[in-house]
Amino acid sequence: MTTMIDWVSARVPLAFDGLINGGCMVSIDALGEVEYRTDKRLMLEGSHESRISVRGGNGVLEISGNPAKFLQGHNLFGPAALVPLMERCLRVVADKLGLVPTVADLRVWRDGRYDLSRVDIARMIDCDSPGRVRKVLDALGLVARKKYQARSVIGSGTVYIGKGSRRQVLKFYDKGYEIQQKGHELSATLAPIWHQRLTEFAAGKVRAEVKVGSKFFHENPGYRIAGFWNEDLAASVLDIQ
Repeated sequence: MTTMIDWVSARVPLAFDGLINGGCMVSIDALGEVEYRTDKRLMLEGSHESRISVRGGNGVLEISGNPAKFLQGHNLFGPAALVPLMERCLRVVADKLGLVPTVADLRVWRDGRYDLSRVDIARMIDCDSPGRVRKVLDALGLVARKKYQARSVIGSGTVYIGKGSRRQVLKFYDKGYEIQQKGHELSATLAPIWHQRLTEFAAGKVRAEVKVGSKFFHENPGYRIAGFWNEDLAASVLDIQ
């Protein structure tokens, strides 16, 4: 049962002039005065049509998305070491933006000296066959209801614990089934042999994911620093759930 980093939202240094965005939304009051302006996120396309969002200004880039999927085109498995994964992702992002990171930028990325606001960690649990996946999810739903009561939600074949929390949300679902649903399919640009192998790999597996949100980082500021997250920590976050 290998662990992977499934989502990262972070603010990182990147030397550039002006703004990076995908447009903006402006609120205008009844007198025609601008109340506020919000920059929209720019979606960058990575490997096999996978995308990640960015926006920024004043030498700070906000990035949010699945770095493993952005780089390799799927999120069935991937690295558990957050900092080197993000360094690779940020180099690709900078290149797509036509920017050259400074030596200082690269050093910060390599050391993980930047702030996180969300981290998702995932793990695949092998149930041997697709038929057993449903039984495992049903059993998890019963345990969740007994242990967490109102904090659990069971719907659409997914078991949630703490859904809606800005601290942590845990969920379990059938990954083999998910990648066959519209909007979640494996990319058509994958080579047929890889499409087949990944589909076979996902079959009969329950996906466990924990989302560590902004309120958790606010209450535990030490975890906010990317360099604090190593492979052991990523694994332990799922182990203690």
